[in-house]
Amino acid sequence: MTEGRLFAIGLGIWFYKWLLHWYWKRSDREETQPSTSETALLHGLFYAMIGVLLAVTIYAYLGNVRGFTKAGILGGAAGFVFGFAAGQVKGRSFKAKHDLLSLDLEWAETASSAVILASIIMYVLIQAFKIPSGSMQPTLYEGDHLFVNKFYYGVRIPFTDKRIFEVSSVKRKDIVIFRFPSENENSQHFGKDFIKRAVALEGDSVMVRNKRVFINGQAVGDEPYTQFLDPNTFERFPDGAVKFSPQEYQQIWQRGELSLVLRGDEIRDNFGPVSVPKDSYFVMGDNRDASFDSRFWGPMPKKYLKGKAWFIYWPPRRVKVIK
Repeated sequence: MTEGRLFAIGLGIWFYKWLLHWYWKRSDREETQPSTSETALLHGLFYAMIGVLLAVTIYAYLGNVRGFTKAGILGGAAGFVFGFAAGQVKGRSFKAKHDLLSLDLEWAETASSAVILASIIMYVLIQAFKIPSGSMQPTLYEGDHLFVNKFYYGVRIPFTDKRIFEVSSVKRKDIVIFRFPSENENSQHFGKDFIKRAVALEGDSVMVRNKRVFINGQAVGDEPYTQFLDPNTFERFPDGAVKFSPQEYQQIWQRGELSLVLRGDEIRDNFGPVSVPKDSYFVMGDNRDASFDSRFWGPMPKKYLKGKAWFIYWPPRRVKVIK
């Protein structure tokens, strides 16, 4: 779940807490007892928020992005129906109504603070992340659970691309987590978090020849963290024709359209050269023959950067600091 959604849910629970406080004060001032239907409505609202929280949390754990809104609506509706029905059954007597709403208020006070605090921690300090694929093998395996250091590369000021309190800038070989660099909602990867290794920084020239990476014309040295599972090496242009000028190649790559005009095997083993744009990075998976990375979808702008991979906390046999 993104920290923004979590913060919004926390605000919703806080608003419910305020609404319940106001309702109690009005009842005391007017010396009236809450009706069964009003009690059921308030109890239903409480369970609606719990339903939203549970639904989007489960969806986030499963790695889904597109269904967040629908999951939240369905979870909220199911929670409201359950809470309203329970309120109608339990809220018959004055004591039962009082106990029911008092318990809701107590939980709302605790939950609103906890959820808002958790969202701030996720935005500023650390965030849990689950490896969704095998593109980072053998360093990280599908299903590994790890913590991401959100503070290391600086805290992004909300609604801007500026960062403050930066401990370090991204360096070559850092394993970084970022949101997939696309604003196209029709993209199958829109809004998803990716994890890759930073191979080159802004201004660097990047080229791949016969699976080997060259930075600024120099072959990258030993990369013990990589693996190559396909023994075949595909030619750059199998038909022997140079299809684009260097300038056209750079522009197509920067637009993220290279995989639309060239075959995957033309890109995977023989790529570039390209120049990494300003405030961007070139990232690749350690599982070089099975990674959807900057070779295919272009540079990774700094504004999409979320943090640095920190350490694996699950499964227990793989607990370690990530390097």
